[in-house]
Amino acid sequence: MTSPNATEIAPDPGFDALPYAQKVTYLIIKQAAEDGAPCPMNKDIAETTGHSSVSSATELVQALELKGLITVERFRKFRVVTIVASGKRTAPKPARKHNPYIAQRRRRLPLMIEAAERKLIGLHREARRYGMDDLIADRPVMVDAA
Repeated sequence: MTSPNATEIAPDPGFDALPYAQKVTYLIIKQAAEDGAPCPMNKDIAETTGHSSVSSATELVQALELKGLITVERFRKFRVVTIVASGKRTAPKPARKHNPYIAQRRRRLPLMIEAAERKLIGLHREARRYGMDDLIADRPVMVDAA
């Protein structure tokens, strides 16, 4: 993530009084709001501001919120930040990443259903063979067990 140049974005009231790390944090969040992009993640803010701890980024965002420069709507895995001076907001939830495990399960599901149906048919045949029809009488069979 690149940090925006301070001269590219006009400073808002109270900006000049901020410590350096808060200025940088404010500018990258403001740039995201201007671009309609999702709010930068804590790890990106920490990296850009030169902090090694992700919790430092959380504290920087909270400090900007306490100073009234931004408002923050927090969700489980993301946040939407509004720049108070302009009213611009960062984009809601970032696009979900592709999960190859889900795609693999989706491909295998028909085979798993077919295997379960075969097993159920076998159990029905076995129950009939040993005279246990009463145990399966009220159990539906998805496929004819003939």
